[in-house]
Amino acid sequence: MRLMHAAVLAAVGALVLSLPVAGAGSVPSTAIPRAANFGAGWTTYHHDNARTGYDATAPNITSPSPSSQWNTPLDSNVYAEPLIWNGLVIAVTENDSIYGLNESTGAVVWHVVAGASVATHYCSSEINPVGITSTPVIDTATGIVYAVGLVGPLATPKYQMFAVHVADGSPVTGFPVDITPTAQGGTVSLVPSVSEQRGALGLANGNVYVPFGGWLGDCGSYHPWVISVPATGVAVNNVYEPQTSSQREAGIWAGQGMSIDGSGNIYVATGNGGTTSFTPCNNATWDHGNGVIKLSPTLGELSTFAPSNWCDLSRTDTDVGSIAPSLINNGVVAQLGKSANLWLLNSASLGGFGGQQNPNTAISTCGSGDAIFGGTAYVYPDLYFACNSSSSLQALTVNSGTPPLGFTSHWAAGGFTPGPPIVEGGLIWTKPGRAGVVVAAPHGTSDPYTGEIAAEVARRTGFGLVVAGGFGLEAEASGRPGRRYEVNRPTEGVPGRPSAEEVATPSAERVYAEFERRVLEAAAAPLALYVEIHGNGSRESAGRLEIATVGIDRDDAWRLRTLLELIRDARLRTEPAAPRLAVLVEPLDELRYTASAAKQSGVLRLPRRALHIEIPRAARADWRPLYTAILADFLGQAAALLNAPPPAAIPARDKP
Repeated sequence: MRLMHAAVLAAVGALVLSLPVAGAGSVPSTAIPRAANFGAGWTTYHHDNARTGYDATAPNITSPSPSSQWNTPLDSNVYAEPLIWNGLVIAVTENDSIYGLNESTGAVVWHVVAGASVATHYCSSEINPVGITSTPVIDTATGIVYAVGLVGPLATPKYQMFAVHVADGSPVTGFPVDITPTAQGGTVSLVPSVSEQRGALGLANGNVYVPFGGWLGDCGSYHPWVISVPATGVAVNNVYEPQTSSQREAGIWAGQGMSIDGSGNIYVATGNGGTTSFTPCNNATWDHGNGVIKLSPTLGELSTFAPSNWCDLSRTDTDVGSIAPSLINNGVVAQLGKSANLWLLNSASLGGFGGQQNPNTAISTCGSGDAIFGGTAYVYPDLYFACNSSSSLQALTVNSGTPPLGFTSHWAAGGFTPGPPIVEGGLIWTKPGRAGVVVAAPHGTSDPYTGEIAAEVARRTGFGLVVAGGFGLEAEASGRPGRRYEVNRPTEGVPGRPSAEEVATPSAERVYAEFERRVLEAAAAPLALYVEIHGNGSRESAGRLEIATVGIDRDDAWRLRTLLELIRDARLRTEPAAPRLAVLVEPLDELRYTASAAKQSGVLRLPRRALHIEIPRAARADWRPLYTAILADFLGQAAALLNAPPPAAIPARDKP
């Protein structure tokens, strides 16, 4: 199960400097004026099919001082890693768009809308619309970029593979290709409403490989899939799906997607399966959940591995496949997971149940439970990864030579929540979030556009993100508001009605408990600042932004109100037709929406400080981009004003 997405930068943002790499300094030093001088290109997720995240061709950077060089707005959210080839940055969006941007200036060289994205969200995912989510891949021999997106109409969505020429974005003959496979004698089908294509694509053997998993929330009967399409297109030519129709889950959902060895074999890892029990596990019932799988170039299953406690991991939603396998020295496969374990496997034969090559797998410096996501970087002998549970970037020195294999902690740099690291120019780079700071939209679909606003705020500020959607109990009818779960407190109610009319129910308590868990997970540290985005249709509040607060005194409220007014007025100078909303901040001002129920029995009991923001309809609809930018600027500065943990840049040093 995938916990959450936080959309990455809308184009290509500045990475944050980390630590010098001991093994990456063989290239002569030189001054690097801009990214266009870096290396030979970045054409697949984390640079190469082994997913090392290491560009050995890039000149060393001797005086690092990272700063944003450009910022290009795109037409929707970006969850994929941007690629670089021949002076172009290739970025894809949830609008099914593919962009070619000038690497030095960020100017749009070409832009193709490859399909019609689907304007909805599935299960508990915050992605809306759904288009291209995964990282594409570039074939440098032919100059073609391949991407996979969901296309409409809404009633009958399907996945398609797109292919365009990198030089000018023109379409490639033989594409798009419909991805509508079946398996197990036609008894299992890939259903988009329960199957997400999140993992990065792979290119080898004249094929493009595509993994599939489930949506956030583990809804419905999804399965682990890998399919391939010839680089020349036309139709799917190979399919892997190992489960029967009575089995479910075990999705291949990690953003890293897969690794591919020099012989063209594919390695993937799966999440929790539907078969759960206590140790000892009944291996005869293994449903391919929480495993590592080696596939042939034609997607035949060659070898598998699962930890001996795979059933416990499934029961506790502790995915092995929160990250894809990485290929390191001497034919060793390195597999990390949510449990903060590292399994070292023999690529020739992965080992079956409990057959890892290292007797000790626990990473003592990384707290277990929802620990490791994304991708790794590897420069012999060190494996670099982001430990979310301990808010640190870490390096493990891996013995991949003489058995028994093993690893030791080399260093850990903490105090921030890093993203997947890469190694470039002799340095380790990561894009940190803000540990202990979360923005959420509890009514992400029933309060129109609040989910989109929260996601954009998170993208701009680095806050953790939680968006809840699909919690309506009754559809609106005859002018009567629909009943819904309140989500941020354990009750059901009708929007706009007094909280005294809400009813506590067991199902509402379960929904709230899950929401609270997601908020604390997104914080990845003690919850210092929590921001909620809400919408309202009240005539009384139509001309104002209201901010109910927790842990804010009158002096802080005055500072916050003044800050937001200054940012609002600066932005409105370029948009004179936009409404100039008044700003009311508790306890300085009297509010209509005080969030009293959430303060008494809900999520607002948890943080040290909280801002509950009510946005009127005009600011969420006609003027949403403007007021989203205003709120993002305000919240980024408010976090510093209230002494919430800032995003971190780690100073260069040999050992932390």
